[in-house]
Amino acid sequence: MLPTPRVNGKWSTAKRRSSGAMAGAISSEKKENVFAKLLLPPGQASIRLQTILIPPIRSEPAIAGWAMKKGCQPPFPLMSGCGDAFNHPRLKATTFFTSHGHEIVIHSLLATLSSGPLDIVGDIHGEIDPLLSLMHHLGYDEYGSHPHNRKLVFVGDLTDRGPDSVAVVNLVQTLTEAQRAQCVLGNHELNILLNQRKYDNGWFYGQEFSDDGYIVPQALANDKNRDRILDFFKTLPIALEREDLRVIHACWHSPMMKSLKETEGVIAFTEQHEDLIEKRIENSHLDEVDISLEHQNQNPVRRLTSGPEERIHSPFFASGKTRHEQRVQWWNDYDETFCIFGHYSITDGKPRGNHSSFCIDYGVGKRWTERRQGTTKGFALKLAALRWPEKLVVFDEGGSSQL
Repeated sequence: MLPTPRVNGKWSTAKRRSSGAMAGAISSEKKENVFAKLLLPPGQASIRLQTILIPPIRSEPAIAGWAMKKGCQPPFPLMSGCGDAFNHPRLKATTFFTSHGHEIVIHSLLATLSSGPLDIVGDIHGEIDPLLSLMHHLGYDEYGSHPHNRKLVFVGDLTDRGPDSVAVVNLVQTLTEAQRAQCVLGNHELNILLNQRKYDNGWFYGQEFSDDGYIVPQALANDKNRDRILDFFKTLPIALEREDLRVIHACWHSPMMKSLKETEGVIAFTEQHEDLIEKRIENSHLDEVDISLEHQNQNPVRRLTSGPEERIHSPFFASGKTRHEQRVQWWNDYDETFCIFGHYSITDGKPRGNHSSFCIDYGVGKRWTERRQGTTKGFALKLAALRWPEKLVVFDEGGSSQL
């Protein structure tokens, strides 16, 4: 059965909740990020998500004690001494297995970026063929292995618009689960997690993507795809960080990053902040545009996955709706650890960023518009990856450019 989608619309002061069946929303009474995956008996293909709330646990002995009370069996995974359980040095989550077959996973929305040389891949938007081509030019085999032990990092927006979002998610999930890649959450993944129907994510609901009567060729998800995709998206952090590099989908805003370390999951965390904002502006007499801007700029999840915005005097039409806000070029004032991000499509070939930041989204998400006009090769809009620490941009057709 298809979930009932939420429709695109203006922010209002009315309460908004994502579908429980769709998103598995968690109570926001406590600040933890905990999911429990019920492992079904052999022969059952589907997986059902449950939620378990635990008290805030900051040290390994405390986690071990709590886990044993819940029936978890040692040995427990090695963490960084008695340090922060939400910043595991090698994994994005801490896992326990209970005697009843439950796998309990403590997630962090701010995770540690892999060490060593990396290839950070821009927004893919369902373009599976450019992704496979890019991986080939970067030197990866079909399993994501590299002869020089490089690893892939994806900046999010895996889905929508392109011909096969299902295949892209399947590949990225396979690579991340094999610990050959990492991926952060983009705003397009967030929309799906929150069950928000958008102009270009009908594929997830089994519906065709139509633009002014033109049907964009796409693979459509089925019930099994949807369950697996949701399970995967729920595991994605919002940001990755190490000493010399940061990766995020849209915007690195340091004052908001600290709040990511203790959360109860991205769905509940998003809705918790929406509720707080609604209470604050309840009697403020703001118009619809200012209400929208409050939710966009003051909700950490919104700001980090789709960037800050500001009001404009001349509305414009984009992605199926009239917009009264425009994106802010936050990177112009950014002067911290080097940050690689996506989201802000480069359609004119001119790089975005400054001495401390770089946008790796070269617009492949709009390649469907080129195909609509009859283009079959030599596309202007590309998929790219930034090689780190070399600072070399490599494109899906094999070209490259040094920063």
